[in-house]
Amino acid sequence: MQHLNTVIIDDDELSIEQLSDYCKGLPYVDVAGRFQSPTKFIELLPALDFDLCVIDLNLPVINGLKIAQQLKDTPIIFVTAGERMLKAALDLAPIDIVSKPFRKERLDIAFKKAYHLHGERSWARKQANSEKKEFELFHIEGIQGKFKLRLSDILFVYSDKGDSRHKRVIMRNGNTYKIMDCKFEKLLTVAPTLVRVNGSQAISLELVQNYTHDSVALQTPIGDKQVKELILNRAFRKDFRERMTAWL
Repeated sequence: MQHLNTVIIDDDELSIEQLSDYCKGLPYVDVAGRFQSPTKFIELLPALDFDLCVIDLNLPVINGLKIAQQLKDTPIIFVTAGERMLKAALDLAPIDIVSKPFRKERLDIAFKKAYHLHGERSWARKQANSEKKEFELFHIEGIQGKFKLRLSDILFVYSDKGDSRHKRVIMRNGNTYKIMDCKFEKLLTVAPTLVRVNGSQAISLELVQNYTHDSVALQTPIGDKQVKELILNRAFRKDFRERMTAWL
């Protein structure tokens, strides 16, 4: 599961504690920094690594708007106890603006938006890397040396029945290749449209028609046996759903 590294900036200590406690209850959020002083945050900003910034609009010396303007494309959730700067805050297109005192339901909505956006951006980066690297070299059974496969054309991957170290891949044109001594992790790294569904199979996101708690239906049957449905194993459900959400 990808984690959302979050920085909290609020001059009110109680608000920081409430936000921190809330974040600790979310499995996909890590608090990467807590700042009561906006000037201290600005001072340390070049050395900080985070995916989301939660900022109080009404800060002393440097208000939340000015801080947000320095964060460029970093997603932002504003928090506020008043309405004085709401219009200006909306002009900065934050993920959300949450009023104080905090209600869990409102924080849930804001952080889910942030997490989905983070997933979409991560997928887009992987997709861009994949497009830059259109082919990957693999050791293919029966072929001397390495053979190039187009990453975007890999639709289905499954473990070889004789030896799970080897993987069989079905391509867009229907060809099947046996890749020697290759882990799923490597394939998922180089081909970002692939997603694992169980211990022995991975599928291209573009082939998914719909899914339930424990199964994935395919848009078109695939392979010699014309497989139409795959088992969605419990260990891979969360990642699969997150990837599908980002894909859609």
